[in-house]
Amino acid sequence: MPAKSLSRLGTSSMDDWDEIDSHWWLDDSKGDGALPDSLYEQTLVQDDGYKVTLLTYDPEE
Repeated sequence: MPAKSLSRLGTSSMDDWDEIDSHWWLDDSKGDGALPDSLYEQTLVQDDGYKVTLLTYDPEE
């Protein structure tokens, strides 16, 4: 889990999609600049301390 992930930091609300810079989740090792500037992250908290983190992006940005 990336250091700046709101899921990791515990600051994400289950009802919200939070914007985060894409470089925290995606690797641009090819250097072609094809990555989006940002992603949207949502955390779903489950029983026994488990979490599911969802990621999406806006292809128009």
